[in-house]
Amino acid sequence: MAPTGPTSGLFTTVTFKISCETQFGDTLVVTGNAPTLGSWKPEKGLKLETNPGDYPLWTGKVQLHTGFSLEYKYAILREGHVTWEEGLVNRTLRTSNDLLVVNDGWFNGIRVDVQTTPLNDAPEVVGNAAGRAKPGGSAEDVKGMGKKAGEVPNFGVVIVASVLPLKASREGG
Repeated sequence: MAPTGPTSGLFTTVTFKISCETQFGDTLVVTGNAPTLGSWKPEKGLKLETNPGDYPLWTGKVQLHTGFSLEYKYAILREGHVTWEEGLVNRTLRTSNDLLVVNDGWFNGIRVDVQTTPLNDAPEVVGNAAGRAKPGGSAEDVKGMGKKAGEVPNFGVVIVASVLPLKASREGG
């Protein structure tokens, strides 16, 4: 069984954050190639949570092996049906020996950022774009979000990445 603390050297805590507009009764999950995320079975994935004050932001925490190369997607469970995120590319993440907060922006959208906090600074990770940048937005939409005036976050690494849509076509006959 995985430890319950932030990280133990063998495991690291990953917090997933994503914005998704859903219907009452829907369940939003993250699933992927890790057993703790259901091994690509959405019904066994990590169930994310929201509340009226944070909606449409959904969050969830999981412990993953340090150094693990994770592939994952989000899915909506509704009345026995699964709605997967669109796109050919799975989301990816390599865990480290730090606490990780992954802000994946919007369902079917691009990742906003990944924040890591070294263990010695690990009481609580504060500040990120909180999923407020919508697909098709610009860097200006994200710039400075999650910071108080004059505050500089103390993160070991901040990675900004995006997933671009891929369209394949066949030429010739």
